[in-house]
Amino acid sequence: MPRPWLKTKVLNESEKGEEPLSGSGWQVVYTGFMLILLCFFIMLSSLATLDASRVTQFVHSFNRALSIFTGGTKVEPADLVLPDSPDMVDRETQLARLYDELRQVIQILGDASRMEVAMTSEGVRLRVTAPVLFASGQAELIPAAQPLLTRVAGLVAGTALLIRIEGHTDNVPIRTERYPSNWELSTARAVQVLRYLTEEAGFPVNRLSAAGRGSHHPLESNATPAGRQRNRRVEILFHVN
Repeated sequence: MPRPWLKTKVLNESEKGEEPLSGSGWQVVYTGFMLILLCFFIMLSSLATLDASRVTQFVHSFNRALSIFTGGTKVEPADLVLPDSPDMVDRETQLARLYDELRQVIQILGDASRMEVAMTSEGVRLRVTAPVLFASGQAELIPAAQPLLTRVAGLVAGTALLIRIEGHTDNVPIRTERYPSNWELSTARAVQVLRYLTEEAGFPVNRLSAAGRGSHHPLESNATPAGRQRNRRVEILFHVN
């Protein structure tokens, strides 16, 4: 004999299906977010003994890595996150003050197109194109170079900073009796700046060094006149050691 009550029971069980999951998905997301925050503060704690610049760089990288917008996909090394700038160092340090003072000197002299200053990982680098200091193909300082070099010597005279002077040329060959190649010309220009700082400005000679780089460290392509002019330069690096 058929058992309708049994059929009804089977249908009811099949129609019932599985129990729906509870709406607790937000709890998983919230827990993950809290774990990320915990890792963030652990990293900040580990960086507590480092300088403020590294912490700032890490925070910037961390923010980019977790951003919902395009761009950041990974935590980058600190040196690659932000370019070197005076904001990355203590504003009270000698290098930071010198950076600001050199920028003011450039503005006063009014030749920003031929002089620039930058904060680098080595120290403060003052870059001066050759026409400000030397005539073409020559290594004797022109009179117009004296105000700049005198101001530079005055800014660092009361500090413990070291100075490295580098001469650079373009790739146009020079073959004269005095300068057989660009090596000699670039070295002579660096030495002339050094001599002025020691003999005319009274800067301690034991804190100075000079080097000729020839044409082997160009800033721009030597294929254009503008590029060659920019490559003919003297760079003065102010550093701690």
